[in-house]
Amino acid sequence: YFESLYSATTADQTLFNNLIIESIQCHGRDMHYLPRTLTNFDSFFGEDAISAFNSAITLEFFLENVQGWEGDNKFLSKFGLEIRDEATLIVARSRFNEEVTSIFPDIKVPREGDIIVLPSTLDKRTRAFEISYVEGESVFYQIGELYIWKLKIRNFEYNGEAFNTGIQGLDD
Repeated sequence: YFESLYSATTADQTLFNNLIIESIQCHGRDMHYLPRTLTNFDSFFGEDAISAFNSAITLEFFLENVQGWEGDNKFLSKFGLEIRDEATLIVARSRFNEEVTSIFPDIKVPREGDIIVLPSTLDKRTRAFEISYVEGESVFYQIGELYIWKLKIRNFEYNGEAFNTGIQGLDD
């Protein structure tokens, strides 16, 4: 039994948070979170044409739609066949803070442009996805708090970025 939204105690919130973490750890997958390092940021265009990925942090994520990829999937354009797979991942805020923010204090929220590498056990190949949107403010505050972030991810398009994570399979 949980108290109402307005009178929930810290113990209720901690229990609810721990249940969410346990659920993601049981039903999710361990993936690599690669924070983007800007090497030559152009403030006029608001982009960094050549960025780097210098670390990989293993963290558990829950794939929201397990029935298949979202997005346009395979798409035939004038440039040839494009694969536009998208998905939604869920990560616990407190676990993100424990694993990522403790190493990189300036990263308090998953950032658009960072990469999530899905394990090969998911669909028989290792795939990199770029975070395109972070849903940070849900309409509903369960027991008075927000416990998760929803990440919209799409296929990462390699553009000469440097990978120096220390994990041979990712760096190659």
